[in-house]
Amino acid sequence: MAKKAKPNTGSVDRETIAEFEKRYQTLVDEMASMKGSYMSDCKSVRGEMKDLLVEAKDRGVALKPFKARLKVVTLRKKIDEIRDALEAEDAKLFDYYDGEEPAAKKAPGKRAAAEQAADTEALSDFEAGTYQ
Repeated sequence: MAKKAKPNTGSVDRETIAEFEKRYQTLVDEMASMKGSYMSDCKSVRGEMKDLLVEAKDRGVALKPFKARLKVVTLRKKIDEIRDALEAEDAKLFDYYDGEEPAAKKAPGKRAAAEQAADTEALSDFEAGTYQ
């Protein structure tokens, strides 16, 4: 069993400090290894994303606004996930703080679905050249 020492008194011996430093560094190294594996796994997905954007550009999609649009869709999804994770009363307050009347929110995620459908329709119209 480790000796208990009062914090910040300077009474901890160097061996104890060295032990904690070694254990901490082991965890840092483990985390770095995990990050490397994660980055490697993501590399192929990033390549697919790049290929998708090249394909979109080849089909006439303006990439700058399209990338901005993708960011908006991703953020809206994240916002809906945050809201959906709240308990009912907290979700009502979230809606109120967000500028909505609580009764206006019928079910979690429905607003985002409706907005996404409208955005998808507008994008289709834009791509077809009929956007007004």
